[in-house]
Amino acid sequence: MNQDGDEMTSIYPQVLGTLGQWMYMLKSESAPIILDKGIYKNLASFCDDQYKNISDHIKSKDFEDKQKLMKEIQEESSNLNQVGKDLDKDVKQSAVILNRHSNIDKLEVESIQRDRQKYLLLALQNYLNAFIAGDSPHDLKIFRFVSLWFSNSQDPDVSVVVSESINEIRTFKFVNLLYQLAARMTLKLEEGNFGKILMNLMVQCMRDHPHHTLPVVLALANSQADDAFTLGKGGKRISHWGMRIELLLQKNMENICLTLIQFAYEKSPPPRSNESNKIKLGSSNPIRKICDMDHVPILTEFIPVSKIGKYSFVGIREFTDFYETVGGVNAPKKIYCIGTDDPKLKVQTYKVVALSQRSGVLEWCQNTMPLKDYLVGADNKSGAHARYHPDDYSAYDCRVKLVKAQASKDHLKKLKAFTDICEHFHPVMHQFFLEHFPSPEMHYERREAYTRSAAAASMVGYILGLGDRHIQNILIHKTTGHLVHIDLGIAFEQGKILPTPETIPFRLSRDIVDGFGTCGVEGTFRRSCESTLSVLRNNKESIFTILQVMVHDPLYNWSLTPDKAYRLQFGRAPDAKTRAKWEQSSDSPSRAANDGGGNRMAERVLLRVGQKLDGFEEGFNMSIQGQVNALIHQARDPNRLCALYPGWSPFV
Repeated sequence: MNQDGDEMTSIYPQVLGTLGQWMYMLKSESAPIILDKGIYKNLASFCDDQYKNISDHIKSKDFEDKQKLMKEIQEESSNLNQVGKDLDKDVKQSAVILNRHSNIDKLEVESIQRDRQKYLLLALQNYLNAFIAGDSPHDLKIFRFVSLWFSNSQDPDVSVVVSESINEIRTFKFVNLLYQLAARMTLKLEEGNFGKILMNLMVQCMRDHPHHTLPVVLALANSQADDAFTLGKGGKRISHWGMRIELLLQKNMENICLTLIQFAYEKSPPPRSNESNKIKLGSSNPIRKICDMDHVPILTEFIPVSKIGKYSFVGIREFTDFYETVGGVNAPKKIYCIGTDDPKLKVQTYKVVALSQRSGVLEWCQNTMPLKDYLVGADNKSGAHARYHPDDYSAYDCRVKLVKAQASKDHLKKLKAFTDICEHFHPVMHQFFLEHFPSPEMHYERREAYTRSAAAASMVGYILGLGDRHIQNILIHKTTGHLVHIDLGIAFEQGKILPTPETIPFRLSRDIVDGFGTCGVEGTFRRSCESTLSVLRNNKESIFTILQVMVHDPLYNWSLTPDKAYRLQFGRAPDAKTRAKWEQSSDSPSRAANDGGGNRMAERVLLRVGQKLDGFEEGFNMSIQGQVNALIHQARDPNRLCALYPGWSPFV
């Protein structure tokens, strides 16, 4: 620490104390708020900043070089001391000087490490004090506290500080962090103080907020349950969770989750032409036996967090006696759950609940339709394009032309074909708003909602590296105009390793832009992108804490296997020759995952997300405006679009 830093360290607590005293004397705030916002939280943030500065210094190249030099001096000094009496006077003097320098360097390093530890413990303690004194359910500092705690989970001093105070914090503050907490649970959880503290916290969360906590815990406990329905093996649950669940809540929640996993893996009969895609369920099907469970909430229902742990929610009356298939590589099933309040209950949020590593429950987005259905139809030959521009190429023709051009491997031919397609395939998305919202006032409001939702999704999707944004995976709400993105399986830039790599940051194709109105990407869209990116940058700390869960999440599969990548783009299983080629490859993604590279890939993802949030693009640090401008240009660049997989429909 420099002199100014030392002075600030000694003065800052006094300033906070004086400020708190003045606030109390003036009665401008209550005592708990003064402690929470005026003293504890500010002091915690100050100590946290000091801790981060020292940690950054320890990780720096200068400190690393100094450590190497210190080690070399110690070794040289040790060698001279071993020679001992055989040294002449000058060499002995040199050895003494080396010893002194070595001791000075050692003391300096020890002082830096002590300061780092001191500020770490002070930051944690004051964060804890602030959470105990405060009552806000939306305190984002809880994310930073958990990040600090988890980053130093093996430090016994940290465990002591946390264990002494964490039980005094009301558990509703941790509900938004349940996935982060659960992801650190392991088979050997009980070993060490960190595991015991975390287990006790999760148990208390289950007691106070069972409807929020249990689905998360059960997904972890049943993470291997998929094997019971795919490999014929019994899914082994984590034993200590099994005991806790048995004690804490009715067995019904666990039975529901396992039944839904089984239902997810049931084979559906092949579709028949000219018939409904509804499939009847027999009365003996396990899912039909789930009924009249007033005390178990519908999994996709949004339940507001209660500070006092008192909940009222819609229970499960029954599941319908049929389900529908909706297509796609993963063959999801659509089934209706009827609530205890109303047979036609509609939940307007888009919620996903994990049941195991490879199965879960997704809420159906009501009143939406895929952009593909409106623009080009399910057959790629109808839709609004065919209605408003019957003389244009059909989407099917465009795709065939692009496939032929890409087969040549000649970029100029791809670009020429793409340019020709664009000249004979005119955007029509603006017609959606004219058809659905004829009044000028509503038309303007819905188009603005569409534009803003597109901007927000573009920026968030870019930061998270979201891929596979073809027009079947983007829905539009028929009453609000908002865009809804589904099928988020290709994330963290995995699209770049598909057989035909995705080289654009988000979907901003011509039809998407056509829906913005005459201003196109200027005006509302650009401003909304800049506002969204600004919010994301300002909340980098919280985003990182949320994403760090995936480094340890046993439910997340970091590898995009060649088989899955092939199925995603070509819609069929690879042949034997292609599989043999993968097996011979030494850098196969699946092999890297099996070799334990999952966490290394996760660390790489976090590094790249950090670079994006810092505005680091193509070797330069950019302003928000500059970064947005560069991303919009990349997303609309014909040189990039012409090389995308034709099934992505870059011309739409």
